[in-house]
Order: sequence, then structure tokens, then C-alpha cells
Amino acid sequence: MDSGKAKTVSVIFLLAAIMLLGNLTVGKEESEFKSDKDKRQLSFNNKKRAHVIFLSAESEYDAVKTLPEFGRELKEKYGFSCQVLQGSTKPKDAKRNNIPGMEALKDADLVVLFVRRRALPPKQMKYFRDYMNN
Repeated sequence: MDSGKAKTVSVIFLLAAIMLLGNLTVGKEESEFKSDKDKRQLSFNNKKRAHVIFLSAESEYDAVKTLPEFGRELKEKYGFSCQVLQGSTKPKDAKRNNIPGMEALKDADLVVLFVRRRALPPKQMKYFRDYMNN
């Protein structure tokens, strides 16, 4: 798949996942918007901003560049709290099977996984399994 199609699929998947969080609503009725900028704002039912964590560890698709930028856009335009946990991007790195900070998954509302050919240590996999089972 070329990088343009992969990015489009990734964005569509992420936006669908964000809407499935269940605690998001559009802030105002269409007639209540004061400007075009206001149309992009979301309000959150429980006033808690959704916390999105991006897990990235791959060396082929430049997620190390695109995911932080996407997180910044979600924060600036929509008010999400975003965090990127980055593993090694070097194919021969001895620490390639490690993503520091996995304990942050305990507080995540949404996790976006962009990892390829990594075998995380059992302790880190436990954080991921616990997230998936909640």
C-alpha cells in the first residue's frame, strides 16, 4: 500500500475510534457557532478531555514523524490530550523490543498502535493486555 493510502486509512480508523469513545458530543447546534473555527471544537460530556496514546515502534513508515504531528493537531484543533510513546526506529537496535512509558496505558481512553515486528517484554505487554481487557 502506498504511503498516501496508508495515511488515509489510518486517519479514517483513528477518527472512527475516537467517535466510539462514547463521551464526545458536538458542542453546539449548527446555528450557535460564532465562526468556522468554533465548528471544530468538541465538548466532552464529563468535562474530561479524552486521553489518546500513540504507541509507535517501526522502521518502515515514518510514524515517528507523522504520529506526533497528528497528536498535535488533535490537541490544538479538538482539545484532546495526546501522548506518543516511541520505541526504537533502528532495525538492528538492541532495545528495539522496548517502548518506554507503557504504564501510561492505565489512563488512556484510546490507544493507537503503530508497531511492526516487535516482541515487547512481558511487563509491557501486560499494560497493553490490561488496556484491551478494560
